[in-house]
Amino acid sequence: MKTEEREFILIADDNPQNLQMLGNILRDNGYKVAVAMDGFMVLDFIKTRHPDCFLLDVMMPRLNGIETCRELKALAEIQDIPVIFITGVTDTWNKLQAFEAGGVDYITKPFQAEDVLARLKTHLMLRALRKQLQVQNDELQQEIAERQKAEMRLQETLEELQKTNLELQQVNVSKDKFFSIFSHDLKNSFALLLSYTNQLTPDFSAYKKEKLDYMVEIIRTTTNQTYALFENLLTWSRLQRGLIEPYFQQLPLVSIVERSMNLLSQQAAQKQITLINTIQDKQPLAFDLKMIDSVIRNLLSNAIKFTRPGGTVTVSSSRDECAVMVMVADTGIGIPEATLANLFRIDTKTQRPGTEGEAGTGLGLILCKDFIEKHGGTIWAESQVGQGTTFTFILPIAP
Repeated sequence: MKTEEREFILIADDNPQNLQMLGNILRDNGYKVAVAMDGFMVLDFIKTRHPDCFLLDVMMPRLNGIETCRELKALAEIQDIPVIFITGVTDTWNKLQAFEAGGVDYITKPFQAEDVLARLKTHLMLRALRKQLQVQNDELQQEIAERQKAEMRLQETLEELQKTNLELQQVNVSKDKFFSIFSHDLKNSFALLLSYTNQLTPDFSAYKKEKLDYMVEIIRTTTNQTYALFENLLTWSRLQRGLIEPYFQQLPLVSIVERSMNLLSQQAAQKQITLINTIQDKQPLAFDLKMIDSVIRNLLSNAIKFTRPGGTVTVSSSRDECAVMVMVADTGIGIPEATLANLFRIDTKTQRPGTEGEAGTGLGLILCKDFIEKHGGTIWAESQVGQGTTFTFILPIAP
């Protein structure tokens, strides 16, 4: 049976008759054949082409078969190519030395075609099987590696899911606490409204004007506070559902501070509080106008609420190549350390009445935190009881 043409044999022998005889046997059986007269010719030949098997005569001039075999086996790219030695039956040679050099078999002269072909076929088949086994082993190793990666990814996914599940549980607990706080505040507001409206309903004309004015003012203030509570709740709810995303515009921050101060100037004047804007930086900064305007108004309103008459509220800023830092500082009553740690937590009630009994919605600072984080920034507070509080937030130059 003839083999495929791709099987290419290199024969090395210094005897032309041996080369011709072996060459004819192999060609007649479908092999491609190349010949060399000594070991150096073999080494030159493999620089351009690699055979599927070497047939090397042991006794060759200049570089014999065993030395040639050692040279071949020293080359990583052809180490797996089988070497079969050619020797005469009367030659004295060291078979052990030949096998130690890397030979796999030998054939003797005079050649028997069946013997040559059988040995050659055996070692070509063994090489093919080794290559096939190596391919299968490589594929198996790759499959094992891919499975290990898949298992690692699965484990990471499971850990991430567990982490997310835990976070969701914590969020749900926080929201439950928040809605408990919110419903309590809402109940108090409506209780106050119902109380005063019920007093007015039976006999409106029985009350003096001063008493009516007082009661109407209470109703107006409570209604405004309740409206603000609902407005903040709706804004917070939209934030949680991802319905509010910042729309960045290049604007000077100082103009937003000035506008907020103008809007709150009457509230500050009623308590004889001085609003001071020391920001000189008029360089544009990328931010969402509504969000940052809400942050500044909340912080200013908060500062006014907790500052006694005659105090001051100062807004300042600084800039470096990466970010802008804004500080809102007051000379108010300060915040106790225990309360300071929970200012931006949704699951903890931190609102207190202002210095004139002003009420709060409890959501203002939480919204400030969410809005600043939407810009990739951070916000925090520092305070000393009896001396005042400074709220600081940082906005990156490039959000």
